[in-house]
Amino acid sequence: MQSRGGIAIYINDQFEFKVINLPMKLVQPEMAFIEVTVGKIKIAVGVLYRSPLIPYNKYSTIHENWV
Repeated sequence: MQSRGGIAIYINDQFEFKVINLPMKLVQPEMAFIEVTVGKIKIAVGVLYRSPLIPYNKYSTIHENWV
């Protein structure tokens, strides 16, 4: 499948963050996760994009494994 775009997480320079590397490498869905430090609090932030070209049942199987 041809890549058509991408995902991104934009974060202000005032916040510390680190990339959360997932144990699995998937082409679809596209996703990225970071850990943001705000004061003494750490927050996980993520973005996930499911292309409309990917059947929902394929996506739902991946989702069920995470939850």
